[in-house]
Amino acid sequence: MLKQRELQALLEQMEIKTQVDFIGIAQNVARPGEPKEIRWVVVSGNLGEDYQKICLRIGHGIAGLVWRTGRPMYEKNIQSQPRRLMDYPIARLEKLDEVIAYPLLINRQVKAVLLIGNRIGNSDTSSRLLPFMEQLEQSIEYNGVEKWVAGR
Repeated sequence: MLKQRELQALLEQMEIKTQVDFIGIAQNVARPGEPKEIRWVVVSGNLGEDYQKICLRIGHGIAGLVWRTGRPMYEKNIQSQPRRLMDYPIARLEKLDEVIAYPLLINRQVKAVLLIGNRIGNSDTSSRLLPFMEQLEQSIEYNGVEKWVAGR
């Protein structure tokens, strides 16, 4: 099983490879039998430590929406939409303007959410990331992330 610092290194490699500003993994940290509590557990490219205070329920925030639907999500121009900033605390705190969030599935169940994003001025995310996301499941980094998620 990968250790958290090894996962951190994988995210940093993905950040460099994809030339993005932020990568993070959100996961349920609640004890078994309690309501799901989704938190950003490992990130790379963060502006500070405030992301650690974000606590989401299924259906709320970017990670919660991806968790509920089990489908990837793409949003752009977030910073110019006050409603989106209120709905997406990770975008507000990390000043992300464009994001792609991807569910990490184990046995057809969402076990974590991988979010990749850019801040204003570096918003060519979709042209670089959509092809990368299509190849994501075959990438070494993704396989490492998936093993880490499965082992938790």
